[in-house]
Amino acid sequence: MTDFRMKKTDDVIIKSFVDLVIENGFDNVTVKDIALKSMISRKTFYLHYEDKFALTDAILQDILTWLDETLKKKRLLINQGIGLSNAVGQLEPELRQLLMCWSRPINAIMTIP
Repeated sequence: MTDFRMKKTDDVIIKSFVDLVIENGFDNVTVKDIALKSMISRKTFYLHYEDKFALTDAILQDILTWLDETLKKKRLLINQGIGLSNAVGQLEPELRQLLMCWSRPINAIMTIP
C-alpha cells in the first residue's frame, strides 16, 4: 500500500512540474525549480524521481494507463451491445476526469519537443 505522504508529495511534484513546463517550457525547468515550487528539498525530489525525464515518463505512464483502462471499459460496454452514444454516457465520469485531472498534464507533455 502506498504511503499517503509519498502520494501527496508525488502529487505536489507533478503539479509543480506541469505548471512550470506550461509557464517556462520543458528545457527551462530544472529539478531545483520543481523542488522550490513544490516546497520540498532536492533530496526529496530524488527520492521520488531520478530526474525530470523520469518524472515526465511517470506522468505519461499514468496518462496511458488511464486511457487504456477507459478504452477497455468502452470496449466492454460496446461488446455488451450498448450503443456508442450510451457507452459514452456511461463513460461520463472518465470523461470528466480527463477534463479535470489530465488536461493540464497532457498540455504540458504536448509542449515537450
